[in-house]
Amino acid sequence: MVSELAPLVLFLRGVVQPCDTFIIEEPEAHLHPRAQTQMALTLARLVRAGVRVIITTHSDWLLEQIGNLVREGEVMKLKKNQAEPAIWLTKEEVGAWWFRTDKPVQEIPFEHIAGIEPAEYGEVAEELYNRSVDLRTQLEEATGGTDGEPE
Repeated sequence: MVSELAPLVLFLRGVVQPCDTFIIEEPEAHLHPRAQTQMALTLARLVRAGVRVIITTHSDWLLEQIGNLVREGEVMKLKKNQAEPAIWLTKEEVGAWWFRTDKPVQEIPFEHIAGIEPAEYGEVAEELYNRSVDLRTQLEEATGGTDGEPE
């Protein structure tokens, strides 16, 4: 992680200025999910500082955090926050597009409930969860409900 982020930190601290366009491919690469959410916060800080940020990502964690930051901005615009949040984005500042090899590029709209998430991301998570439940059920039946090894 350090070798991935050190050049980025140095670049951000010494080169990027307001009104610049900053393009980064998969800023979440090699990062733990918590660090991916922190990366989203860093990118939002850049936007707040006047930097145009363009990224590519496959990270559900990054998209979830960006969705939360947009929700924070929407709540702030409605004046429903107790205090102005430190980091936020607005729908107008965020655009997301889904690139697939077999279909045209498609914009992913921000939705208050779903956030910014390609439909297939949820499907993959649901398939993994359902398979996990099925396998755990099979293991419980095979072991009689104990944590022991199947006989």
